Amino acid sequence: MIAFIVLPSVSYLGGVYLLFTLKNEKGALIDNIHEGLPFKMGLFTRSQADIRNEQNLDILFLGSSHCYRAFDPDIFLQSHYRTFNLGSSSQTPLNSYFLLKKYIHKTSTVVLELYPVTLCNSGKESFLDMVSAKADYGTLLEQALAFKGFYALQMLSFKPFLDARLMEADSVLYRKGYAITPDSAYNKKVVYDPIMLDKSLLDVQLCYLEKIVRLCKNENKRLIFTYAPLPKKLVLRNESEVMKAIENLAVEENIPFLNMAHSLNLNDDFHFFDDDHLNSTGVELFNEEFINRLGTLQRPD
Repeated sequence: MIAFIVLPSVSYLGGVYLLFTLKNEKGALIDNIHEGLPFKMGLFTRSQADIRNEQNLDILFLGSSHCYRAFDPDIFLQSHYRTFNLGSSSQTPLNSYFLLKKYIHKTSTVVLELYPVTLCNSGKESFLDMVSAKADYGTLLEQALAFKGFYALQMLSFKPFLDARLMEADSVLYRKGYAITPDSAYNKKVVYDPIMLDKSLLDVQLCYLEKIVRLCKNENKRLIFTYAPLPKKLVLRNESEVMKAIENLAVEENIPFLNMAHSLNLNDDFHFFDDDHLNSTGVELFNEEFINRLGTLQRPD
């Protein structure tokens, strides 16, 4: 049995090693097979390293790109909130749950950004960000098994070889997990195609959303749901089922839900740098209003 387990494993890892070391005119063979691998040190790699030095946070932000491009720790610090942004690309509740298990002790409040499109995703894109970061293998293995498929385990097996490669950092301006976006999108040309949500994965993500609720309650941490601003022209045609599920859970568990997707007077042309992410001016307006609403929330008993 030992030979049955060890020999295929050694053969597999040997094959992966060759894919990372053998090259052709396009580079390493692995680069041609898996174009989506994180071969650059992205924003999450830096935030994963930096949060280890953080303690006694007032707020830890978790969520997708609508989190790490929307909550600026410097603006919150002006109102005396010590915060850190641990968002990552397409981060789902599944991804957030495993991050929160590791870092919940660092904060008193968790703000979870919930974008309906992300709640209908698998979370594999965010998992790749975490594979590229200097995370512990135990946390990554636990998350990979949660996907109940070979893909995440395969990506995890690539991690030692990715760690051995000298990776350059991306060009994103960054502070405490927040991606700084300049106001460079004036007069941009964006086509706002309606988005039809694939709700086949919604039940999985709602299950992990409930796990996050339980975790925060067990650790006596305050949890707040939020929906960050979107352009008025962006239409999610069938988001009502997703929103109803979030709202029902928020009511049942007495969790504040700051739905600010369309409640601010933002301009699609001047406050967003692309088809759905805020620029710096939009972030400032959103954060100021979020802080105001945060101050009106009653603390749980």
